[in-house]
Amino acid sequence: MNAGIMRGEGRLGLGFVSGGLGLRVGSSRRVSVSRRRGLVVRAHGGAGIWNEPQRRAQEKKQVLVGGGNGHCHENGHSHENGHSHENGHSHENGRSHENGHSHENGNGHHNHDCCSDEDDYLSATTHCGGSTAVQIDPEGSTWTKAIGTILNLRNRVDVSLACGLCVVLAPILKLLAVPILATNVLYGIVLVLCGVPSSIATIQALSKGESGVDSLMTIAALASYGTGAYFEGGLLLVLFTLSHAAEHAITDKAKSDLDAIRDLAPEKTFRMRTVNSKEVVEEILVDNVQVGDRLLVKASEILPCDGVLHSESAYVNLSHITGESTPRSVSAGDEVPAGAKPLDTSIVVEVLRTGAESTLSRIVRLVTEARTNRPKLQSFIDLFGKRYSQIVLLLSAAIGALLPFLHHVLPIFPSIGLFGPGGSLSRSLGVLIASSPCALVIGAPVAYLSALSVCARKGVLVKGGAKTLERTGTVDHVVFDKTGTLTTGNLKLIGVQVFSGAEEEKSSSKLRSWALSTAAALEQHAVHPIASALQEEIQVRGIHAGDVAEARSFPGRGLEGTVKRHGKQTAVRIGKPSFVEEWISEHSDLVDRSIAASTERGEIVAVLATEDGFRAVLSFNDVVRENAKSAVSSMRSDSLRLSMLSGDNMTSAKRVSKEVGTLDDVHASLSPSEKLDILSDWRGSKASVLMVGDGVNDAPALAGATVGCSLGLRSATAVENSDVVFMDENLSSLSWYIRKSKSTRAIVVQNLVLALGFMALTSMSAAFGAVPLWLAVTIHEGGTLLVGLNGLRLLSDDLS
Repeated sequence: MNAGIMRGEGRLGLGFVSGGLGLRVGSSRRVSVSRRRGLVVRAHGGAGIWNEPQRRAQEKKQVLVGGGNGHCHENGHSHENGHSHENGHSHENGRSHENGHSHENGNGHHNHDCCSDEDDYLSATTHCGGSTAVQIDPEGSTWTKAIGTILNLRNRVDVSLACGLCVVLAPILKLLAVPILATNVLYGIVLVLCGVPSSIATIQALSKGESGVDSLMTIAALASYGTGAYFEGGLLLVLFTLSHAAEHAITDKAKSDLDAIRDLAPEKTFRMRTVNSKEVVEEILVDNVQVGDRLLVKASEILPCDGVLHSESAYVNLSHITGESTPRSVSAGDEVPAGAKPLDTSIVVEVLRTGAESTLSRIVRLVTEARTNRPKLQSFIDLFGKRYSQIVLLLSAAIGALLPFLHHVLPIFPSIGLFGPGGSLSRSLGVLIASSPCALVIGAPVAYLSALSVCARKGVLVKGGAKTLERTGTVDHVVFDKTGTLTTGNLKLIGVQVFSGAEEEKSSSKLRSWALSTAAALEQHAVHPIASALQEEIQVRGIHAGDVAEARSFPGRGLEGTVKRHGKQTAVRIGKPSFVEEWISEHSDLVDRSIAASTERGEIVAVLATEDGFRAVLSFNDVVRENAKSAVSSMRSDSLRLSMLSGDNMTSAKRVSKEVGTLDDVHASLSPSEKLDILSDWRGSKASVLMVGDGVNDAPALAGATVGCSLGLRSATAVENSDVVFMDENLSSLSWYIRKSKSTRAIVVQNLVLALGFMALTSMSAAFGAVPLWLAVTIHEGGTLLVGLNGLRLLSDDLS
């Protein structure tokens, strides 16, 4: 399989055409699928990712950035509808389109030193040398395969260890008076296996006018060989290669959960059709599925599209989407998201959404976007690194050339020779090695990538990537919407008062049952939270819906029909008090007092009345999420300011605030623009504000917050304006995410302090000759590994 690779406008784009699933997700919200053997994802021109199904049965390999059949378009856009060039057509020498430069003869970006701004941040910056891992293309040119094989040596731990053994044996053989040729052969093996790959990568970088960590380390190692310091040069090459391979393994570990989400998309599915009165099951490509199709999904297989369950009932596993460990029970008529996996039985699902609008595709798009966002801190480090590398080269050269003459200018300084262990060249190399910012470069990306990976595993999709993690780490004020956020958005019936004549019928359960039965019958075809609450209540109480005829709706007011009462048909209404007031005018003070009392408690009221004088007041509450109180308590213990912005009345808002633990600020009866105004005022006072919402009316505030969070994927508008999406709609995940972000920020700072400390201490010691060259090498590479492992701690769920 050949691949064309491009980088443009800070994005990484890959196009594969030798067979593969091509999944393109762009701003048009469509998915284009070409059924071959690979997976290509486009998210707003974002990072390209791929997967071969065969990869599951093979040793994991990496991407060869070479020429051939898979050219990409400018800015990472692939062909519409997964189209690829047929008949092996490709660009000359593996070149892709403008701004998407691959290299002549299929050579790729194996050495974007210190992580160029053009690289996919989370897949490239984690390697000290910024080099891309390599897959050998069996159809490529001999030159392409040779270069790929050589460059891939830097990612192999076994090669590093073998060369390390050579470096250890060489001085031992020298002590045993073995001929010098034997030790030179061992050092030569190290130079070939470790030095040649690094040299090729450095030449590629320098030919583009770039100099970075790879360049500094390679120059230092070759200079050591050139001055006869074979042991130090070999040790540097071995430790640098081993560090590179370890960083590669660390990155793969950190990215594994993100990659697992993208690997979910199935290639084929089974469609059920009726042919000559018989049910026929046929296997089809997922890109041929249409809305309305019935799909048969076998146990342990993945549902490729959102749909409605036609089977009786089943348990489905959504852990890879929502992070829920407990299987979810679904029944006929329930909506089942793409990515669901039935556990113990096959299910039949009628397709509701395909392509980019399915849950799975939206998750893939969000995860892909997360991989392309660079935090401000990392952008500064990259810019600093480019200039810094040039300064280090000049400083090291100055130390090597000028130090022997310093005694003649300033006699107070001791005389220092050019050669030898304490000579100026040795000190120059020590400074060059110790000052190389490997640990500085790897410190932030590994931490961010580890945090993003564990977030994805827990069903927290950080759409804004590392930028969002960085901003969330500064949050000191959390703002909630009420309905659908602190509450479930589902109403629950909490009271029924019936009135007959001038008195309330307090003891008549029969009348209450009749009121519920009639109300449920009127509302049974309505799409409204009150209707759902009534249907749920009669099921719990074992009451059947009554017989209501001629039911009709009055939008925004209520419903009306006829019902049999006392042996004759009478008109009945349910809805707002104003809708039924003409039938409750007699003795209306009782009903009015009941309505007023419910309203004062923040309850929602519906009135049922018949034309012959029966009246009932039904009270409903928006149910507070069961984990809202514990989540609020957790965030309060972290010294966060907690507020509510609600469109509901103040009474209802204060009731919810009290139930979850009394928030610091409660603002009610707000329009979307008023929510945004209040939030802007808070941000204007230097607060870092995180807003949580779930609906269209929250979109302006979500977009205006420092960090916007959405519960679930129910509202496309809310998701579009959010930085973080909580797939399990669990507020406990919010408090966990905030803590994880703050932990990430702390570890990034730790890594930067460690890196700068190692660099400063070792550089000064090397300049003054206090540290031998081999020890400077060991400290430098050890510091890089220490920083990488410290960032990897964030993969733990418990570290939050």
